[in-house]
Amino acid sequence: MNHNKAFYEGTYLSSGTQRLYSYVRQIRSVFSLDPIPGRVAVIGVGDDLVGEVVRSAGISVVGIDIDPLLAPDICCSVLNMSIADKEFDAALCCEVLEHIPFDLFPSALKEIRRITKGSLILSLPDIRRFFSLRLSAPLIGSVAFQSSLPRLRKKIFDKESHMEFMGHYWEIGFAGFEFPKVVSAIESSGWRVEEHFRVDDMPWHSFFVCK
Repeated sequence: MNHNKAFYEGTYLSSGTQRLYSYVRQIRSVFSLDPIPGRVAVIGVGDDLVGEVVRSAGISVVGIDIDPLLAPDICCSVLNMSIADKEFDAALCCEVLEHIPFDLFPSALKEIRRITKGSLILSLPDIRRFFSLRLSAPLIGSVAFQSSLPRLRKKIFDKESHMEFMGHYWEIGFAGFEFPKVVSAIESSGWRVEEHFRVDDMPWHSFFVCK
């Protein structure tokens, strides 16, 4: 795990507390799986905060990343992982696959499918309009509602600027990367999307729980 203060502040925590809300949803999603997995692949280790919390619950976590500077347990590309078939009970891959071209997105998902015998928790950047309502009352308890809508004017993905500042090849909601197209790519890769949600306090992160 990288404990360098500049590393945290300059990369993963540069968006303030918003990213922490996303981390909480990642952790909750792992613990909400039924059964709770015994061995989890974290693809894209980042600052490893999520991995550390999951490990603290007694779950075996293996960090996988292409960047050796992040000190992953396994250093490799998500497109070609030297890992045995069905090695993991579940995989967590959050804010990673937008860093490869969209035409390689299904190939990466198939490779994750190969090494995983259970669920995939996937998150991707999403620029669609987002509406969220949360109510809490004594008689009805808590009620939550979310809705995502396409932007009225289609936005063209500026690959040059996104690559320069974030290293992204694509994001959900831009022209050519519409939500149904992304879901179709996921499901054609051997996964079934069982749940989709966005993080209320970080709606740019769009989550898919797949089996």
